[in-house]
Amino acid sequence: MNLIKNSSLAVVIGYPDLVSIANTSINQNGQALEAIVVIMAVYLTLNLVVAVVMGVVNARVTRAPR
Repeated sequence: MNLIKNSSLAVVIGYPDLVSIANTSINQNGQALEAIVVIMAVYLTLNLVVAVVMGVVNARVTRAPR
């Protein structure tokens, strides 16, 4: 999860594109709240998916016999 939050690749490529699309939508429609909610939902969904996957991997690793 920390890799996604602090990844320079994600910051350079992914997040500015998402914010740029939201800014275009805000400028054309004037609906800032909806665009901000979409940005927050995408970020939250990405982090929750990674957290679930990490939890599954952690559960498998801790159950493995030594």
